[in-house]
Amino acid sequence: MNTPKAIQRNAARAEVLSLERHKHLKFLPTQNYSFAAGLLYLPIHADEASQVAQDYPILFSCSDDGTPSLCMLMRSHQKSALDTSGRWQGVLPDVIRLYPFGWTNDGKNNRLTLYPDAPHFAADGEKLITSRGKPTQRLNQIIQAIKPVQNSFAATAKLMQELKELEVIKPLKLNFAGGGQTRSVTLWTAAHAPNSSKTISADLKALLEIHKRSVIKHLQPAQTKVEPKAQPQVQPDSAVVETVKPSTVTVDDLISRVCDQYDISEDDLRSRKRSEPIRQARATLSQQAEKHDCLEPLADSLNRTVATIKKWC
Repeated sequence: MNTPKAIQRNAARAEVLSLERHKHLKFLPTQNYSFAAGLLYLPIHADEASQVAQDYPILFSCSDDGTPSLCMLMRSHQKSALDTSGRWQGVLPDVIRLYPFGWTNDGKNNRLTLYPDAPHFAADGEKLITSRGKPTQRLNQIIQAIKPVQNSFAATAKLMQELKELEVIKPLKLNFAGGGQTRSVTLWTAAHAPNSSKTISADLKALLEIHKRSVIKHLQPAQTKVEPKAQPQVQPDSAVVETVKPSTVTVDDLISRVCDQYDISEDDLRSRKRSEPIRQARATLSQQAEKHDCLEPLADSLNRTVATIKKWC
């Protein structure tokens, strides 16, 4: 799992660490998390779910093949993870704690990644690479800090595969009102207990209980469908949730999925670039948009014509 992908649409593309290309970077930790302000949800691992659930809903995102991933909603009906000053409210999840660093797997090994355009590299700080092209003590500390998180995400991925096989999750459409606009995303929730004929591990059972309680605590008061006339009454940074049919997919969902799948940014999709990953992402996006009957809103979102989107296939 490449953890920084969750923040990919808020910053430039992540890069695999190069001791030569990134030797000029200087790292300065920050307590300002404004870089995450545009996110609606974040990936988390099972080991931190219980603590995160004290403040925010624990839900699931889903890949195109139906494989779920554990995530936290950035807002509840009570508060937002970020205050107006960019400070984090509640338990800090590992994906944010470690940013702008993460990792990707090349099929054999995990490789350290970073976002060279992150604000952490915008000011004078500590060198990560020595003049001889070796990792500094600071960089080695970062690498060591990431290793247990990698293991936790790997263990969580196994639980998510188990959850997929139980066939008990259903979609929720979440509408976020604030700043004079409403944003939507579709995540997933466990609908009911698994069929008695299917076994469930103790770890997954405990995780589903955490999920269930967090939804009741942080989303239940908002689980009523909002009619158009009632929308202006929704408070800023509030979340309104409604159950949707499994076929309901938003343009934001499609864009987010292909960006994650091909390790590109939304800006890449909008650009005139024609690299192979971008070409494949556009083709997939076009096919999915036609499948879900949302070619027109996708074209509007990417500042393209419907005819252009269709040519991407």
